[in-house]
Amino acid sequence: MFYRGEGVPQNYAEAAKWFMRTVEPRTDGGPRIIYNFFRVPGLGEILGRGISEIMELRERLAEQDDYERKCVSSAKYYLGFMYWHGQGVRQNYEEAVKWFRDSADSGHNDEAQYWLGNAFFSGQCVKQDNEIAEIWYRYSAEQGNAEAQYSLGGINLRGQGVPQNYDKALSWYRKAADQGHSGAETTIGDMYLNGTGVGKDQGEAVKWYTRAAQKGNPAARSRLLKIIGDLPKDNLVHR
Repeated sequence: MFYRGEGVPQNYAEAAKWFMRTVEPRTDGGPRIIYNFFRVPGLGEILGRGISEIMELRERLAEQDDYERKCVSSAKYYLGFMYWHGQGVRQNYEEAVKWFRDSADSGHNDEAQYWLGNAFFSGQCVKQDNEIAEIWYRYSAEQGNAEAQYSLGGINLRGQGVPQNYDKALSWYRKAADQGHSGAETTIGDMYLNGTGVGKDQGEAVKWYTRAAQKGNPAARSRLLKIIGDLPKDNLVHR
């Protein structure tokens, strides 16, 4: 609420405080202790309750436990994002990477995995390593993160941390483009315009540039204008 300003004035410092409270270790054991308690063999008979009722309660508690883990993972991601950008806290890349890693390790947060990939790709407070960046980008991309898919396309296109592979690059760019990523659409246009890993096809390039330009992508607009400007004047039809 405080981070996005939903129902309250936006306040990054207040948001950081609540995110920090969320990630603090619980002292009461929480639902995990209750869940483990209900795993005791024969507990249904001991409590005089039907085993089906016990199993149903176990499932509900397990779902609650999983929900709490996801909430904690999300709070860790937001803390990392806020430290990375200096939102409500003093900018601290080292602290940001720590929270991104904690969140990414849970396997629940594709955004944290993406930003951890960015950290290793740029060498921000960690040793620059394209291979590790590719791993974190892939974890995130496989969960459907469009930015990670776009980044993974670039890594494969340029052969950074992985062998250069145009087919994989195009595949990841298409996945991002399917989610409306204008940068991916523009790059696909570039690949068709230049014949990079595909046959040269100006018409296909124009199609992808147009999709990106309609979303306001300036690079795509520039490329479209250049293509139109390079056309022979007798090819232009005036209506």
